[in-house]
Amino acid sequence: MKQKLLSLLLMVFIPMAMMAYDCEVDGIYYNLVKKAKTASVTCYADDSYYNPRAYSASRYTIPSSIEYEGETYIVTSIGSKAFINCKNLWEIILPESITSIEELAFHNCSSLNIITIPNNVTSIGNTAFWGCTRLQSITIPNNVTSIGNNAFLGCTRLQSITIPNSVTSIGEGAFADCSGLTSIDVESGNTTYDSRNNCNAIIETSSNILINGCASTVIPSDVTGIANSAFSGCTGLTSVNIPNSVTSIGGSAFNGCSNLTDINIPNGIRSIQNRTFNVCSSLKYIYIPESVQSIEEYAFHGCSELTSIEIPMNVSSIGKYAFCNCGLLEYVTCYRTTVPNTDVKAFQGSDVEYATLIVPDASLSAYQTTAPWSNFGTILPMSQAAVVTANSYTREYGDPNPTFEYTCATTLNGTPTITCAADATSAPGTYPITISQGTVTNTGLLFVNGTLNVTKAPVTITANSYTIKEGDALPTFEATYTGLKNSETEAVLSPVISCAAADSNTPGTYNINVTATSDNYNITIVKGTLTILPTKMEITIGSTGMATYCSAYDLDFSGITDFKACIATGYNSTTGNVIMQPVKDAPAGTGLYLQGTPGTYDVPCGESGSYYVNLLVGTTAPTTISPVEEGFKNLILYNGASGVGFYTIANEYTVGANKAYLQLPATLLGGSAGANRVGVEFEENLDGIENIDMSVTSGAVWYSLDGRQLNGKPTQKGIYVVNGRKVVIK
Repeated sequence: MKQKLLSLLLMVFIPMAMMAYDCEVDGIYYNLVKKAKTASVTCYADDSYYNPRAYSASRYTIPSSIEYEGETYIVTSIGSKAFINCKNLWEIILPESITSIEELAFHNCSSLNIITIPNNVTSIGNTAFWGCTRLQSITIPNNVTSIGNNAFLGCTRLQSITIPNSVTSIGEGAFADCSGLTSIDVESGNTTYDSRNNCNAIIETSSNILINGCASTVIPSDVTGIANSAFSGCTGLTSVNIPNSVTSIGGSAFNGCSNLTDINIPNGIRSIQNRTFNVCSSLKYIYIPESVQSIEEYAFHGCSELTSIEIPMNVSSIGKYAFCNCGLLEYVTCYRTTVPNTDVKAFQGSDVEYATLIVPDASLSAYQTTAPWSNFGTILPMSQAAVVTANSYTREYGDPNPTFEYTCATTLNGTPTITCAADATSAPGTYPITISQGTVTNTGLLFVNGTLNVTKAPVTITANSYTIKEGDALPTFEATYTGLKNSETEAVLSPVISCAAADSNTPGTYNINVTATSDNYNITIVKGTLTILPTKMEITIGSTGMATYCSAYDLDFSGITDFKACIATGYNSTTGNVIMQPVKDAPAGTGLYLQGTPGTYDVPCGESGSYYVNLLVGTTAPTTISPVEEGFKNLILYNGASGVGFYTIANEYTVGANKAYLQLPATLLGGSAGANRVGVEFEENLDGIENIDMSVTSGAVWYSLDGRQLNGKPTQKGIYVVNGRKVVIK
């Protein structure tokens, strides 16, 4: 391989550049960690933010390792700024050795179209793919745990993305301005994040941060804050229902949501921050709650469809351009008796000289003489205001219309007529609520229409789960549907049910998924599972003729004659032995003690309805145990100095997969009886015990089946251990 080193001569020719690499191999620059023998892809120089001189080709293949000065270095990361501003880069192939993609790694690679994130990557850094406008799809591998701030910001052609179970951290604005993004699917095993079908809302309920937005969404009731730029640039967003639990909405949260027609601001919000609703050009009405104290600059700038605003009495300040370019504004009602501290450009471009301002009677003169309020064409005291406003509402598709009401500061003689063309079958969208004179005899009234926003109704599709045996025919996959309206059937959703298992020849658990579409419903998919049970399991008994075992599946021992499978039902403190009882079946996960002819046996898998109180703990994966845990001593089957038996351990011990260990109360193993080794004895035919009474020597020590010493002879009915035997008290 061709290698280039930093040299004094090179530094002479490029005096302004801060060299950012340790070596160059075949046109790729690397930083090295010599002790760890790892390499990170980096840029040529770091003398400017964009560093346009590093890489100019359209295609690169990153190797899994490089050779330098006789040493091999594993390439483990794409470093900070490695390919920043490489606008010619079309395709890059990354090796499986890569474990991290650091901040700004592919920032502004506007031609990048083909990239596969390797399966071993665990983190994607801040702004790693910001501005990769040609990137259409990306798969987040199952090992990724964190996605940084603005990681995919501005990837306008990105259409869908799946968040795997491993992801526990998604940074602020991770998918902001991804205007082509129609869905983000969160795998069902991910407990940190939640998703809504056809919706790119990612909600971190543990810290109550809403990361991004979608076409129509209902935010869960445990969310308390909406982050800066959370829904910024989501041009497909039409409506959002924010719960009262939300107490803060960040700056630019809904910036540029040009199709947003309806939103409620919950009580508890104290400030409408900079650019929160900037250029929400379809917003027709906004309710500002009494809790709001300030409206910051550009808050409603460019809301060109906004016709009326009610400013509550607690608002004390209104910032620059807060209601700028709201050209259809007709009515502004301000309830504050003291004129708010208002920037003179707050209403610039909103043609307020043609609009009406309604204020408290006692404050009329103050508003008339204070800019920019004095610029309104008509300023009326509330006692004379004759504005009748139809209230606006939001409801789900399929629900009946609410009872339409109106708001008016004066008393009306009669009742206005309020109508709306929408009914329960009307598709989601915005419908005018029209108000007119009706039977009202008052004259000089101004009637202001409201809006009815019909949102998509939530529907849940739950794929059914199935269990079959290896080699059986696959079942006909079905699902249940909850939330359908108007007597509709699942046919309106066009559901397609699929399973990852092509046949039943490979035992395991497979996801059953459903895809569906609807203009009227927000669809939540709950995946099902297909469990394919093996027909048999191999069990090996070693040369001692004894072993422990645990299966991930139910087992059937009824036809097995070469060995016996037992559970541990109690402990005999007199003999120092654990009492074993043979079983004919064992549920999955049951710890077993095996005794019989050494060899390997096929044991059929079957369904077990049994339940056992068992002192043997089974393992289906390697499990590390301590000598004592919560008052119990752990023992392993071992061929020691005293022969085969269960021996206590002195240090942590890893029990292998599909094994079992014995767990006894530590108080039973004190003294001479079984202090280091516990033997076994068998109790046959427990199922045949009749309700017989047995005389027991006075003063004998009684035990429960789990080995607990009792205070004298028990009085309750049941099976107990005394003098090394089971006794039935009837």
